[in-house]
Amino acid sequence: TLKTINNWTSDNTNGKIPVILNKIDPNAVLYAINALYFNSEWKLRFDPDRTRNLPFHSEGGLPKSVAMMTMEENLSYYFNDTFSSVVLPYKNDKYAMTLILPHEDKSLPEVVNMMDSEHWSQWQTSFASGNITVTLPKFTFSYEKKLNDILKDLGLGIAFNSDLADFSNLSDTPTYISFVLQKTYIDVNEKGTEAAAVTVVGMDLTSAGPGKSLVFDRPFLFAITEKETGSICFMGKVGMPEYDN
Repeated sequence: TLKTINNWTSDNTNGKIPVILNKIDPNAVLYAINALYFNSEWKLRFDPDRTRNLPFHSEGGLPKSVAMMTMEENLSYYFNDTFSSVVLPYKNDKYAMTLILPHEDKSLPEVVNMMDSEHWSQWQTSFASGNITVTLPKFTFSYEKKLNDILKDLGLGIAFNSDLADFSNLSDTPTYISFVLQKTYIDVNEKGTEAAAVTVVGMDLTSAGPGKSLVFDRPFLFAITEKETGSICFMGKVGMPEYDN
């Protein structure tokens, strides 16, 4: 039932994503739902007494005063001609958040366009350690996106085609993928990070070089990774930070 699906979603994301579906299509024969939840304190916390309001400059918009956290610690950092980056480890040392800030004469899309597996792997081996001051806005947001077109562009178009899809190993009734929906949530503050993501697949019947100071006061990217494998668990961009206490 719809209530069962949403209760499962809420339970497995600590209530951060309470609803994944608003209705069940009468033609639906299967929903495949996956939930990912992450909650960890920073290994090196930001001191709340150092948090203060500072301007954040959005792309093409007016500056807005936002709550900025600051820490000065020995951290891993990397600077190149396009962006500056720093890694904030989590308490258990199994996960870390990598923050990427384009230089003032560069744009966020320029960095995004560089982020293929080859560049990402190269960057990971280029970090150095040293004392650095990091000023980062608190932010929390949720995001929802239908992934049909993205998955089709990746070569999965047959799965969405009611005439060509073959899921006979899952159902005796001819079916195809009608939609793939993902919802995400993240909360970054002085204490740490809480993040959640839920992906649901609906299947229907066929019809037949700066100094040692880094201030994130303009749009930036973040990625939460698992240290041993380097796998990216969450990735996103912050265009204008908002925070609800």
